[in-house]
Amino acid sequence: MIYLFMVLAFLAISPCAKARKIELGDRQDNFLFSGKKRRLFERKWVHAVIFMSPTCPCSAQHVSYLDELAKKFPKIEFVAINANKSTPLEQAERAYKSQGLELAIADGRDLILADQFGAVKTPHAYVLGEDGEILYEGGVVDSTNPVRATKHFLKDALAAVSEGKLPEISEARALGCYIQR
Repeated sequence: MIYLFMVLAFLAISPCAKARKIELGDRQDNFLFSGKKRRLFERKWVHAVIFMSPTCPCSAQHVSYLDELAKKFPKIEFVAINANKSTPLEQAERAYKSQGLELAIADGRDLILADQFGAVKTPHAYVLGEDGEILYEGGVVDSTNPVRATKHFLKDALAAVSEGKLPEISEARALGCYIQR
């Protein structure tokens, strides 16, 4: 019994028991959007960050679904990160625009953010609290095509956070194209 208590006490204070936070520091002010540098996040609130690639068919199939989510949750700031290191931002923006993506797109070709977040595939979604705590990470849905999805991980996480709750599912498998490193 004492052993169990000691293990539980260790886990409670262990760094692995704490939620992971994203500390952007000075990087927060230095992102390229449509040829202009700006802060990664314009508002201090909850953020949905989605790593995307204009050459990934899975990313393309999620474009309209992500736009719908952005409209459904207007108080949440959505940012798409171009995580294709071989596609310049201008080319990526043209590709996303032709696919109908209306979200703000940041240049993430240096993959520093992908590494910091731990993103491995596109699309790979994260929901951050206003303090940078990761509240959800993983797939947008449980299918490479949202039309065939039965579980809507990102939507459910955003709904919970909008109601002041933590998401029931905080992590799910991301499906899509691997981010080339």
